[in-house]
Amino acid sequence: MTSEDQAAAPAPPASPEPPASPPKAPSQPRRTLLILAIVAVAIAAPITWHKQIRFRISPKNFGAVVPGAIYRGADQHINVLRKICDEHAIRTVVDLSGPDAEEDALCRELGIDRYAFDLPGDGRGDPAQWAAVLELVADPARQPIFVHCAAGAQRTTTAMLLYRRYVEGGSFQAAYPESFDFRHEPGDDWVLMAFLADHAEQIEAIRRSGRVDRDGTEVSLDQIVGQALATTPGRP
Repeated sequence: MTSEDQAAAPAPPASPEPPASPPKAPSQPRRTLLILAIVAVAIAAPITWHKQIRFRISPKNFGAVVPGAIYRGADQHINVLRKICDEHAIRTVVDLSGPDAEEDALCRELGIDRYAFDLPGDGRGDPAQWAAVLELVADPARQPIFVHCAAGAQRTTTAMLLYRRYVEGGSFQAAYPESFDFRHEPGDDWVLMAFLADHAEQIEAIRRSGRVDRDGTEVSLDQIVGQALATTPGRP
């Protein structure tokens, strides 16, 4: 066969490709880990929503004590606080858990007076400061008012019980169950009622007299209220 004949001869057929191997099923340990990972994500997602995302868009432990006048709740994400203030035309914010620069800035922007009282988280504290809190809550000129602490369960409950008793004229016994709707646990948080049993009349006496004795020096309730004023429109 000449070289020309060899060049013209057809090429031999290509060998067929071997069939692709089917994907291997994951081993039993790996399959178990995958299942556990899926379950973990399914469990974590609602927890993350509840703890970290939910309260960035909806109020936390929030409700009306006197609709249109007095509202209570927990410390709110700043965007939620703005929404509360806008929707309820809030004129005054009373924070029972102390200073908060971000909340100060928002209240200043919105033209809202903000008062900050650094009271203990169990709902007890200085009777004179509680008298000042009650004076603020009871003042129609400051309403609608929003009162809150960190969780909205203990300190805020003390404030609302004082209001129900001494402004509305009700009883602690009748008003106390209302706090259960705001995550107050009577079995764990009994010290709050013990504090009121010991000091409620003293708190109301300070409010009515408008003054308190501080180590031999008479201090007016207006001074205590003024010292708690954290921000007001135009205040640096």
